[in-house]
Amino acid sequence: MTNESRKGARRAPAEEDGAGVQALYQIPLDSDAGAARAPAPRPFWRRAGFWVRTFCVLGAAAALFWGWRELERLDHFRITSLEMEGDATKVPLARLREAVEESASGNWFAVDLERVREAVQTLPWVKRARVRREWPDTLRVEVEVYDALATYEDGRLVSTDGTLFSANLEEDAHASRLPAFYGPPAMVPLIAARYAAFSKIAASIPAEVTDVFCSDRGSWSLVMESSDIPPTKVELGLERTNADLTSRFALVAASYAGVKKLFNGPPASIDARYRRAFAAALPDPKAIQEHREAQEKRRSAELDSAEEENPEDEEIFDPQTPAADNMGGERRPGGGRGREERGN
Repeated sequence: MTNESRKGARRAPAEEDGAGVQALYQIPLDSDAGAARAPAPRPFWRRAGFWVRTFCVLGAAAALFWGWRELERLDHFRITSLEMEGDATKVPLARLREAVEESASGNWFAVDLERVREAVQTLPWVKRARVRREWPDTLRVEVEVYDALATYEDGRLVSTDGTLFSANLEEDAHASRLPAFYGPPAMVPLIAARYAAFSKIAASIPAEVTDVFCSDRGSWSLVMESSDIPPTKVELGLERTNADLTSRFALVAASYAGVKKLFNGPPASIDARYRRAFAAALPDPKAIQEHREAQEKRRSAELDSAEEENPEDEEIFDPQTPAADNMGGERRPGGGRGREERGN
């Protein structure tokens, strides 16, 4: 075989490939074979089924919405009972009822619980409230109240966690003579903390802290008294560290008995703004006499009040026995649960 014949043999496959490519391009795109491979159109009933399902879903949603709106309007499910769990002395059931009636609208299904909760939390003494429905016609309100620690200079009260709130102290059945706090409102939590530390130290005298002062410039002082100690102001000065402030008062408490014996009576005032020392003023006989008279009047008033509340010819009230209030409901004085039924 010659060289030309070999080259021809090698070119033959290439020519055949070229012919194949040329034949492929010559196939018309709109030929019958291409049409046979196109997807068949969807039947009409399948296309209509999509819209049927869509209308069914929308119709069901509209029916549910309409049914719920009609259910909210039914007078048969109106709220006829109000129950409270909490301190019924600080939060009387009648006051709670007013707040609920002003904020609640609609029947059992439509009442806005969040709006009722916010209204209840605006009541005096209320720290936190939770409201929930109880089938079939009841609203239950759980009330958490503040515990008063002291009074503030503007007439508000201070809770045990140092929060200022407004309330009537006479509504606290367990409140006795509370100390008074004076100082910037932002300092009230710190004043409450310092009061706890000062009271612990004063108990060793023994005496009670009745007033705590914190000036705008951060100077501290307090007033203490007992049955035989008239109100005595103790100046503590500026606070550098907590230990420095309490250590000054601790020095006064540790030395008070000796000073009282040396002066033959309680000192009129104490200045503890010195380092490792304090100054004490001589006793004030007039102040001591007035204090004794005030103590006697107070004890006499307490005895008279106790006799009026528990006369010998009457049965002593048991706080665990439910008592009816003026709304026809039932509540436990001083705490527990209260319930009010409203007529149809």
